[in-house]
Amino acid sequence: MTRDQFIGLRDQVRILATSIGVRPAARAVGLDENRVLKWSERGKWGINGVATTLRGPPAGHQNVISPVEAAEQIVKHYGTRAKIGATIAGAKALEHLADTPGDALCKPANAISADQWTKAVDRAAGWTAARQQGVQVAVQVNMPSAEERAELRETDAKLDEIAALLRSTRPKA
Repeated sequence: MTRDQFIGLRDQVRILATSIGVRPAARAVGLDENRVLKWSERGKWGINGVATTLRGPPAGHQNVISPVEAAEQIVKHYGTRAKIGATIAGAKALEHLADTPGDALCKPANAISADQWTKAVDRAAGWTAARQQGVQVAVQVNMPSAEERAELRETDAKLDEIAALLRSTRPKA
């Protein structure tokens, strides 16, 4: 790695660290946490090394990825966790509503709550999206070539002659 590439990597890690912290940024990119902490101290980044629940590669594994890829992985990780959390919360709310007597469900506040929770869980779990995926059918239409079209025209012309002869020889009643 050249000096310019090294400086570029350090700057990109700094940008990532401003949004998620020094230690999580180091783990996400696959660099040693202590190295990145030293960078932040020497460069006076002013960012704490707060840990999060996101874990990077195991210790001793130096699989360095770009900060952009690391940020994408972090967003995907927390998006998945948020989807799971929303689904669990919605399930708990809907289970509570399922135990509610019918006359209580007719009250506007409960009815609105039930509707909103159902829509929220639907979005999180993807029920509607799963139902709306249609069946795809591949259809291939083979168009006749110029020679085949000429043969078809000849056949049509012969059939037209035969039909004309039949019409002319038919006895009139």
